[in-house]
Amino acid sequence: PEADDFRRVAQLSLDLDGEEFLFEAHAPFVFQSIRRRFFMMEDDEYVQCMCREPLKMLGEGEGKSGCYFIFSNDQRLIIKSVRKSE
Repeated sequence: PEADDFRRVAQLSLDLDGEEFLFEAHAPFVFQSIRRRFFMMEDDEYVQCMCREPLKMLGEGEGKSGCYFIFSNDQRLIIKSVRKSE
């Protein structure tokens, strides 16, 4: 990845079986590279993992930062919330 890839934010829309999912991806090319290189996970597998089943939230900002973690249903992927200031 290039230096600018770390600052990139993408507004994405996915259609999965007629249902639309909207989300914001920070540094999408960087995380795509990590998924492919270390986890051998291609984009279609990533989409299925994140969208096929409901996500599971762990706590509700109970930690010191007030952020929370969301897991894919199969617990292969984790999303961490961040504040706008971050």
